Amino acid sequence: MARHGPETALYHVYGSPAVRRMLLAPLQSATARDAATDQLVRHLLRLGATPGVQARFLLAAAAGCGDTRVVRTLLRSGAGMGGCGGRALVAAAAGGHLTTMEMLLSSGVSARAENGAALRAACKQGQLPAAQLLLRCGADPRADGSRALCEAAASGHLCVVVALLAAGAQAGARGGLALREAQQAGHAAVAEALRGLGGVQQQTAAAAVSAALVPAPLTLRVN
Repeated sequence: MARHGPETALYHVYGSPAVRRMLLAPLQSATARDAATDQLVRHLLRLGATPGVQARFLLAAAAGCGDTRVVRTLLRSGAGMGGCGGRALVAAAAGGHLTTMEMLLSSGVSARAENGAALRAACKQGQLPAAQLLLRCGADPRADGSRALCEAAASGHLCVVVALLAAGAQAGARGGLALREAQQAGHAAVAEALRGLGGVQQQTAAAAVSAALVPAPLTLRVN
């Protein structure tokens, strides 16, 4: 504490890869590692450390590591959710840390925070359960021209692509960019899914337009 001061001690100690390796090396389970890092943070807080100006980094780092208890402790110690929660959700989604994500979402972070970056991060990394959780909580699969679909397609995550299409992502968005990304990366199964399910989307849309253009039958009334 004397070396770094109260406003940066958490950043330098908890955020240190060397400290994390030394602390977590003997521990086998994720629960034990989460508890150990939380004890470290709580000890620093008792010594007078504060999240301070590093709150955004600390929350994102804790969420990205799946340290759910640390995230909760930081929030209770004054790390504001308003300016930091969205970035933390993105980090948790990229790592597929569902428990951390659920805690952030239940604390008021929107699944659409950071312009939908959490869904894009989950899709790019192939984190299907994380993407499904975000979709259930209101993330928009069509946001930014179905960009999440493009991320999943470019990375070859077939199950994620199918889930996004089922949730309403548009295979033809951005001029069919998702399909081109999949083809260029050599993801044949993903490209086939985009062609097949995208064709179904187009047929459904065409049928809806046709139905809307058909005039309603006239009913003649004879007095």
